[in-house]
Amino acid sequence: MTEAYVCLYLDASRLADRQLADSFEAGPLPALVLSDHSRAYQAYRHAGALDNASLTAVLQKYSRAEAFIPPPAVPLSQPVPCRT
Repeated sequence: MTEAYVCLYLDASRLADRQLADSFEAGPLPALVLSDHSRAYQAYRHAGALDNASLTAVLQKYSRAEAFIPPPAVPLSQPVPCRT
């Protein structure tokens, strides 16, 4: 799976690493965050430990580009009917 992922380990005891870990809003540590293939979205986020079988299943699932579909865009405005 090394060809599907770039691994990054953060040491939460170091201030800079903890700040970066907190920016993912993953919850309590240990935490796992997987980005989608565009690196624009978090495809998967899990707080707490994972057993080997669960971790393997998650990594296999999200290694495929089609495993994550970005959320639909939310309109910034809504059309309002004209009342005259």
